[in-house]
Amino acid sequence: MNSKTINGISVATGIAIGKAVFLNRSHKAHLPRNTVSASGVEEEVARLHAAFETVREEMSAVRHQVPPELKDYALLIDTHLMMLGDPKLSNTAEEYIRTLGLNAEWALEKAVADQEAAFGAVEDPYIRERMQDVHVVADRVQSRLIGKGPDMTTVQGKVIILAHDLTPADTVELEVDKIMAFATVQGGKTSHTGIMARTLGIPALVGVNKLEEAITDGDLIVVDGLQGKIVVNPSEDELAEYNERAAFFEEYTRQTRRQCQLPAETFDGFKVDVHANIELVEEVAAVIDNGGEGIGLYRTEYAYINRPDLPEEDELFEKYADLASIMAPRKVIFRSLDLGADKFMSHVGMLDESNPAMGLRAIRFCLKHPRIFKTQLRAILRASVYGNVALMFPMISGIKEVRQAKAWLAQAKAELRREGKEYDPTCPLAS
Repeated sequence: MNSKTINGISVATGIAIGKAVFLNRSHKAHLPRNTVSASGVEEEVARLHAAFETVREEMSAVRHQVPPELKDYALLIDTHLMMLGDPKLSNTAEEYIRTLGLNAEWALEKAVADQEAAFGAVEDPYIRERMQDVHVVADRVQSRLIGKGPDMTTVQGKVIILAHDLTPADTVELEVDKIMAFATVQGGKTSHTGIMARTLGIPALVGVNKLEEAITDGDLIVVDGLQGKIVVNPSEDELAEYNERAAFFEEYTRQTRRQCQLPAETFDGFKVDVHANIELVEEVAAVIDNGGEGIGLYRTEYAYINRPDLPEEDELFEKYADLASIMAPRKVIFRSLDLGADKFMSHVGMLDESNPAMGLRAIRFCLKHPRIFKTQLRAILRASVYGNVALMFPMISGIKEVRQAKAWLAQAKAELRREGKEYDPTCPLAS
């Protein structure tokens, strides 16, 4: 059997050699497309809604299994639960069953296509990418309709997990100690598949377009997270080469980890501060393990963009305090919200802007919406007593914006003083 190579986007480095196991595949090619008689419409509608309810119950159960250190996964699952509870998708599918006599699978496929057309008409790429969440929900419902739900019992021994897409619910259910690598058809550089893989220290590829056509369950494959490719059924020579490269990379990694805690200092005595940029608290372990001396930039946007509502002050405070206390006495620089209204879920109706990409972003967005800004400032200030905290304002274009931002910061401090809530009055601004 000749080997073949397919390419993807590397989101976690390393080399893994092992047996392939598909956790899920795209249902599109296998969905039944039938019509139902008038007497069978009600039964088909009931089958549709039963599938939605089953998936909602499954995901709710998984939501309760999410450990505290994966809070951001919980938020993603909450978003998917919200979509399952929103009747728009199921009602559109029901309408196709009633008016066109389509079976539930075909009706749901058409309902998803309608939403895809609506999302595709939006110019902003982030909003378009939210269609991925609709697909996650719809695919899970389709799997129930056709009787092929995710079967975690297939994951036996050490394997390489392949999937059309890996949802937060999927990854929470997996036994992570059995996983050598991930590869998915869907996903991009910022997908949670990469975050999970980097946390586990295993290679991962996303955006592998020919994954489902090129690989079958049980194939021996090489996931090359260094060059962004998968070798299917490698030859003996290729296998020997990749075993050698994997051993070399493991030794290189071991040596790097042994040395990474040494002072970052040149031969002539010049000291270099090594700080990491992160967006999730879960990444802190990797920072510390790899010798990071602080957080040079904590991107705070993630708590806002993967949910249908705005986070409250106490929720932000808890997250920020966790980060500050874990890193203490190392420094953590919190960057205030660096987004525009176009990056929020559409459910937050107060954030409508005619053209938010043309300048109303970052600090200007915060100054335009002081309630959101001050909520975050108060949370950061309250967290400052738990560690070595500094604050950064993003995308400043002039002294006026600095003065306005400082004025809101002073107001947040004054409110906290009146309320008797602790904060570090010396918390500095970072440049």
